[in-house]
Amino acid sequence: MQDEFLQDLLIEANDINIHTAIETCGYVRWAKLEKLVPYTDTFLYDIKHMDSNVHKDLTGVHNEIILENARRIAQCSKGEIVIRTPIIPGKNDDIRNLVAIAEYAAHLNVKRWDLIPYHRLGESKYKQIGKDYPLERIEPPNRERMMKILAFAKDIFPRVMIENE
Repeated sequence: MQDEFLQDLLIEANDINIHTAIETCGYVRWAKLEKLVPYTDTFLYDIKHMDSNVHKDLTGVHNEIILENARRIAQCSKGEIVIRTPIIPGKNDDIRNLVAIAEYAAHLNVKRWDLIPYHRLGESKYKQIGKDYPLERIEPPNRERMMKILAFAKDIFPRVMIENE
């Protein structure tokens, strides 16, 4: 949303040797993202689900633009890509989706894949603005579940970790 300001900020940071990072879901026109690529050292890139229809159900948008932008970044950037996946029980923690993300990460040759256990910290914010929390009945995954996912994922993509572990 602030691509011109962000480009100027990234250029200034590069000029004084400050490491730069962008955290994004990648749902943006390539023309906006492309001009940030040369000045970004690390992309923290959310991939929530590989099935476009399920992704739309979860987030409100299909994922083709997101996946295409990740591919383009991998092709033209000297920066590192870290895939980040929030693990939401019953929504995106099925084996089929996790295999697809792991294979996609390997295909892009990303630096790391971070598994982020779902938490309910956003629930109070939804209440403050008078909106229903869409994941109200979802409980965060327990440590045992996260460790099972990690062990499974490491067999496919060894550079995977649980965030904050």
